[in-house]
Amino acid sequence: MFTLLEFIALPFTYQQVYVARCCTYLSYRSETETISCFLYSADRFFVEVWYDEHQGEMTRIRPFTHRRLLEPYLEQIDIQPLLPGP
Repeated sequence: MFTLLEFIALPFTYQQVYVARCCTYLSYRSETETISCFLYSADRFFVEVWYDEHQGEMTRIRPFTHRRLLEPYLEQIDIQPLLPGP
């Protein structure tokens, strides 16, 4: 597993492979009509992957640890299964 700084130092294509093979998908959101953002967990940090549907490729990979960047996804994540029963 990489640390955040080690991941940032990787070339873009290596980051793509790492996300596809080693990260856990968490959620999705639309940034614009053609840009979709996918949220992944990478053990010690999160990764947001921006995908341009018009170009058919990843255009940005943004690793982060700050909770503020999770806010756009919070309404879409169902935590009900994680809560204790009645």
